[in-house]
Amino acid sequence: MREPGQGFSLIEAMVVLALMGIAAAMAMPAWNGVVAKRRVGSTLEAMTSLLRLAQLTARARGQTLAMCPLASDRRREIHGCKSISRPEPWRDGMLLFLPGDGGVSDYQAGRALRYVLFDRQVLVSGGGPFFVDPQGHFETDRPAFWRIVAGRACATLTVGNHGEAVQCHGATCPGCAS
Repeated sequence: MREPGQGFSLIEAMVVLALMGIAAAMAMPAWNGVVAKRRVGSTLEAMTSLLRLAQLTARARGQTLAMCPLASDRRREIHGCKSISRPEPWRDGMLLFLPGDGGVSDYQAGRALRYVLFDRQVLVSGGGPFFVDPQGHFETDRPAFWRIVAGRACATLTVGNHGEAVQCHGATCPGCAS
C-alpha cells in the first residue's frame, strides 16, 4: 500500500499512456472518415451555392454569364479558366465571370464576379465550362455532372439545363460505387 501524496509510479504512467495511444490509434480511421465527409459536403455546398448565385445574377443582370474550372497558382491567386483537357481541371475551384466575345474560355482580368476555391484534399471531376443564359438556364448539351471525392467519402452534383441541382451523398450515388 502506498503512502498518501506519493503519486504514480513510472510503470503505471507508461501503462496509462500506452492504453491512451492504443485507443487513439483505433479511433483515427473513423475520425479521418468524418473529416473526409465534411470536406466533400463543404465542397458540394459551395458548388451548389455558386451555381444558384450564377442563375440569380444572370437573371438580375439580364446577361449571359460563364462558369469554368478555376486556374490558380500555389498562392491561390486567380488566373482565369483552366483548360478542360488538363487532368483534374476542377481541382482548384469554379469561376463565375462575364465572358468576352471569345466565349466561355475568354476570361479577362476584372470580369470575375465570384469564385470558389476548393480544399486541395478534395478531388472534383466533371463536365466542361458552360454558360448561364439571362433566364438562368444552363447552356449545356446535357446535364452537368460533378463527382466530389475525399478519401472514401464521395458525392455528386447534377444540374439539368433548367438549373435544377440534385445532390447525392454516399456510395449509392452514380459514379461513387467502389
